[in-house]
Amino acid sequence: MSKYINQSERVIIVGGAFSIPGGKPIELTAAQELEVAAHIEANELVKVPDATVDADNVSLENMTLAQLKECAAGNKIDIGQATKKEDIIAIIKASEPGK
Repeated sequence: MSKYINQSERVIIVGGAFSIPGGKPIELTAAQELEVAAHIEANELVKVPDATVDADNVSLENMTLAQLKECAAGNKIDIGQATKKEDIIAIIKASEPGK
């Protein structure tokens, strides 16, 4: 299973079987990935990397504070005492390889 985030401003409904709300990470099976291939190709659904954060592919600015904290924790990024969204975004971006 892979985790994706819906970067569009609308809910994506897939064959009436399930929906993908905007801005919230969701895990998809390989079969579900095939069903949403057009949305992936259109960059509406973007894969969230497992081990690293790629701020160019995931719109950090569109994430909520809770999502940013989850993203940091899931990528083993220590945000220390940061509580502001912009501070957490800066920490995540600074942790990218090559930065």
